[in-house]
Order: sequence, then C-alpha cells, then structure tokens
Amino acid sequence: TICLPFDLKSLVGTPYQGASVLKFVGVEKIKENGVNKAELQFEEVEFSATDYMKAGVPYLIKVTENIQPGTLGFEKVFKNVTCPKLTETNTYGGYDVEKDGFAFHAVMNPSHFPASKTNLFMVADNRLATLYQDADINGLRGYFTAPANYDASKVRVRIMDKTATSVETV
Repeated sequence: TICLPFDLKSLVGTPYQGASVLKFVGVEKIKENGVNKAELQFEEVEFSATDYMKAGVPYLIKVTENIQPGTLGFEKVFKNVTCPKLTETNTYGGYDVEKDGFAFHAVMNPSHFPASKTNLFMVADNRLATLYQDADINGLRGYFTAPANYDASKVRVRIMDKTATSVETV
C-alpha cells in the first residue's frame, strides 16, 4: 500500500516509473453457505488529466523491483513536487476511500494500532490480515476496514492480472 503527501500526475522520471498503481473502486459482496465474503476491487490508475495519484489518498502499488530497507536505493527521491495542505483528513492524516461499507484508509504519519479484528493490513501475496497484537505502522501506507458483519478472513483483494493472452487463429 502507498499514500503520498503530494499529487503524482505521471510515473515517468520518478522512482516508481514502470510500476502499477491501483485505486480502490468497489466491493463484490458474496454470501456463501450463510457466510458473508467480499472481494475488494481495484482498477489501474491511468495517469491522465483527471486520473492520477492524489495527495493523501491510499493506493496499491506494485513496483518493478523490490525495495529493501538498508540497501542502496531504499530512499526514493521525487523532484519538483509540492505537498498541498490536506484538510478534513482522518485520524492518521490522510483520506478514506469508502465503498459499500468497506474503507481503504490512508496513514500519512507513523501510527500505533491496537490489536483488532476489523482492521485489515496487506501482507505477502496480496493477502489481508488482522493484527493479533498491537503494532506500529510506518507512515505513507494504507489499511482497510470491513463492516462488523464480515469475518476479516473472508475478505480478499482482487487484482486483475495484466498477463497478455492470445487466441490461436483458426
């Protein structure tokens, strides 16, 4: 997850050039054997005049190379950006994107989170997990919340695969 303190209207020439950036657009609710399940849906940001990364808004990002703490290149430098004054933000200094009772919350500042069954954090392999103990979360990130009638283990992220396909000519 990522949340930037500035607008980013293009990835060209930035440390994230070539990355895929996804915005939260909706929820597919599924009831299976009496259990409420949900798939959080995302679409790729197109980086047009009206569709770009906005300051204080949470996104999913898949970079072309892994960023490893403590290694050369871990810190990313963006040039010629301006951080706007964010107003009417959430408790963590960013904005919330809400769809059908689910929310994707921006975390601008490093924050402490208590153990919770309703807060969902992205972990390896695009999975969502709850916190079983208190944890400190770095800033410039995001997390999800689900309505109380949804078991967190039944909520997943659906990301479209961008793999090219072809059909044999007959």
